[in-house]
Amino acid sequence: MTRLTRQWATPTLLTTLYPTGDPIVLAWSGSTGTRTCGDSGGGALELSASLRDGDPATYGWVKSVNTGGYGTQTIRRVNWVFETCPEYARVAHLVIRLSVKMIRVGNLASGKFDYVGVELSGGQPGNPQFIAPVNGADFAWQEYQFANDVGGVPWTSARVNAQTFGTDCDQFLASGDPTNNVEYRIAEIELQVWGNA
Repeated sequence: MTRLTRQWATPTLLTTLYPTGDPIVLAWSGSTGTRTCGDSGGGALELSASLRDGDPATYGWVKSVNTGGYGTQTIRRVNWVFETCPEYARVAHLVIRLSVKMIRVGNLASGKFDYVGVELSGGQPGNPQFIAPVNGADFAWQEYQFANDVGGVPWTSARVNAQTFGTDCDQFLASGDPTNNVEYRIAEIELQVWGNA
């Protein structure tokens, strides 16, 4: 008996989804200091058109201030629920894109790192294609590709709709002056769905 396998065409961009509803702000981990988030209009972190227009004048922000000294780590996690993904025959992979810049203040002590990242709600991280520009630099796009869901299972439209995607603001100080802070400003965040209709 001959076994037939379906040969899929090269994946194309099927749709681009944007955050909807309220963000899910998760707990901090292993940190001392202060942690805040909001948007360019002031007040609490809100979902608004500022996260889908790419305008650098309107943005959401996440800020971490390390006051704990040696060996402390601060992690700010905000999960986003996106618009509903339509039903597609095959979802090949997902790409999370965000337009971001970093505001960094204080003594940049040795062994310290800070970055913005994206991961699935189950903890599978993505690797940025570009590093966020620092301080006065313009916003830049970062891209994170996810070939499978957090369990290593290929994507389907249903799995996309069941998933949330988190933006992290991480900071670690191995030694030196602990009075550092980092703020990430996100002008746009989008979820691209690639596959075959």
